Amino acid sequence: MRLNIKEEIKADIIVDEEAFVINSKNVIISTKWEQFKHVILKDKRFLKFANKYINVESLYFPFTIHMGLCDKGLHEQMAEYVMIISDEKESLANGNLVFLETSLREDTGRAPSGKRAMSATILLDESPLSLSDEDLKEISKNILIKIEGFLPFFRESFEFMNIDSSIDISRKYQEVINQKYTTRKNSILGISPLSNKTPVENVFLTGGMLFAGLGFDGEVISGLNAANMAMGDN
Repeated sequence: MRLNIKEEIKADIIVDEEAFVINSKNVIISTKWEQFKHVILKDKRFLKFANKYINVESLYFPFTIHMGLCDKGLHEQMAEYVMIISDEKESLANGNLVFLETSLREDTGRAPSGKRAMSATILLDESPLSLSDEDLKEISKNILIKIEGFLPFFRESFEFMNIDSSIDISRKYQEVINQKYTTRKNSILGISPLSNKTPVENVFLTGGMLFAGLGFDGEVISGLNAANMAMGDN
């Protein structure tokens, strides 16, 4: 809920609706934290870091809606994974590409007999964390229109969908996803110039952004580095 960064770190958190106060000498903060930009980048002590941070950009942010369909409304030869591309000359972001994942027929662990579970994912230029519910509901409508163009009997076979839950899941997912990054300036092997260290001696950073060219390995390495530094190993 709140993070007070001074000589001693004080964090107010809520877990399962119960409030706690945590005090510490050091803190490790993920660049994926929802409040990262508001708490860290707006602090004048992090000005130099903020200037480096803006040179590293997230490529795209996934947004997924979850549905239930009647099996008879799907093509018999349709694969479990399908990509719908509206315009091959345009960017894949913001709904031009829709990735469909459908459960196997008679996979009753995911859907009742005769039904199929389906998820539809698109890539956005902006994170679902920064978009309003109204924006994401409008995006969801456009996704359904794209699917209907591909599946003529989509509306008739439609069984279930909870847009609010889909929005909530997609927002939570942003903080754990293995994000893909790019840099505005060329860098060796695509590795970001960002460091685990910050201008504030008891604040350390973790997250794949620190090693933008290393994928999931970058997530792990950044976490190990931050932990070692917090324990005094430089």
